[in-house]
Amino acid sequence: MYNLPIEKFTLSRSGDHMEGWPDLIRTQSGKLLCVYNECVSHGNRDHTHITLRESTDGGRTWSEKRYIDIETFSGD
Repeated sequence: MYNLPIEKFTLSRSGDHMEGWPDLIRTQSGKLLCVYNECVSHGNRDHTHITLRESTDGGRTWSEKRYIDIETFSGD
C-alpha cells in the first residue's frame, strides 16, 4: 500500500442542499471525477440530483456542478 500524505480540499459546500454519498475516481489521464447526491435534506429526498464535478489539478479546484439525468445518456 502507498504511504502518501492526505491532502483535503473542499469540493462543494451548500447551505441550501444536503450533499452526500460521494464516489471519486481518477481516470487514466489523471482527471478526478466525483459523483454525489444533492437533495433538500437527509430526510427529504425531493428534488434529488446526481451531480458530477471534475478536477484536473489533483482536487485543488473543481468544475461547476453538472446534473446527470436521463437526457444526458439518451443519445438524443
